[in-house]
Amino acid sequence: MSVSSALTRSQAFEFSGVPRLPSSSVPSPASQPQPSATERRQKKARFWLSLFIVAASLYILWSFLGALAWAGIFAICAWPLYRRMQKWWPQNGKWNSTILPTLATTVITIVLIAPLCYIAVKAAQEAMVGLPYLQEVLKSGLPMPDWVAHVPVIGHKLAHWWHNNLETPHALEHLLSTLNFKPAISVTQYVAMSFLNLGIEFSFATTALYFVLKYGDSLIKELSALTNCLFGQQGEVFGRQVIESVYGTLMGLVVVGLGEGALIGVLYIMAGAPQPLALAFMTGIGSMIPFLGGIVLAICCLIISFHSLWWGIGVYIGGYTIMSLAGQFLRPMLVGGKTNLPFLWALFGILGGIACFGLLGLFIGPAVMACMNSLWRSWMADAHATLSFQTFNPVRSASSPSQVEGSSSP
Repeated sequence: MSVSSALTRSQAFEFSGVPRLPSSSVPSPASQPQPSATERRQKKARFWLSLFIVAASLYILWSFLGALAWAGIFAICAWPLYRRMQKWWPQNGKWNSTILPTLATTVITIVLIAPLCYIAVKAAQEAMVGLPYLQEVLKSGLPMPDWVAHVPVIGHKLAHWWHNNLETPHALEHLLSTLNFKPAISVTQYVAMSFLNLGIEFSFATTALYFVLKYGDSLIKELSALTNCLFGQQGEVFGRQVIESVYGTLMGLVVVGLGEGALIGVLYIMAGAPQPLALAFMTGIGSMIPFLGGIVLAICCLIISFHSLWWGIGVYIGGYTIMSLAGQFLRPMLVGGKTNLPFLWALFGILGGIACFGLLGLFIGPAVMACMNSLWRSWMADAHATLSFQTFNPVRSASSPSQVEGSSSP
């Protein structure tokens, strides 16, 4: 090795900022104690035993992973307020460790269950009112609203079809006999079972939420230690990305969706819609999922149109304007939030998450995309740093062909 190559390596160490240890302080591989055959065998056995225990635990808890994920999401969303309540609460071990988590879990459960109970009660009341009306329609037919004949372009044809298929009992009976209700029955059963499974999952989630809130401080410390041990500083970055993504999804989808439902509910009340509060809540729930809010709004406006066509059209225009403004300005700002996640990737994460994980994907999808975005930025930062080092390295710029030839000569 020539002198120039040795200087080049020294300069490279100085430029990179890596401290050079004395040769005496660097242990050689020969000086390190080598594990015996028994220790190597025990290490392999511990590895396979640990892998088996983790796999068995995941297999046992597989049916409850969704509930645990919901509990984690609820805890992340409620944690800032819960910490404030801890400061206001009496500093007593029993109050902080038992009563406060119980109270917080009860409040969260009521907030989640009360709207669903309200919708269920209103649906049961409407079913009781609508059953006699349905029997009357089957006996005497479905009368045609006045606005049907005045629909532009297709009003005459639509009125003729209504008269031939719906207005008389015989025509209505003939129409119903030609329809296949098996797909509708299957969809109804699927929706009912989905709601039942979701209710059971939420009950387990609220039970797990109590323990997450009770031992929240210990869980945070243990998870921080585990991520630092496994992934280093990048693990902390991923953890912050997940938390900020959950907050962004909560504000950008849930809160904004409920706000849209509240504003459109005012329009429902002005239009004299039947059960405007229930329709507003359904619109708010639909607005949480991209593209679904417009469909729910159209169905609600169709219901209003049976009473007044112009009110139905006006409510649809006003509601669509509210959804468009919220989708164009509020959601991109809130969903990306501090994660700097572009709204396009957040949108794909939401839709892909729903396709893979159902309603839980509303939070999992953006969280995964936020971590991927952080990982991509980290890769790009490393790539730019490497490129800058290669471009502005004074060793490479100071080297000459003669030095290169000298370094290759003995």
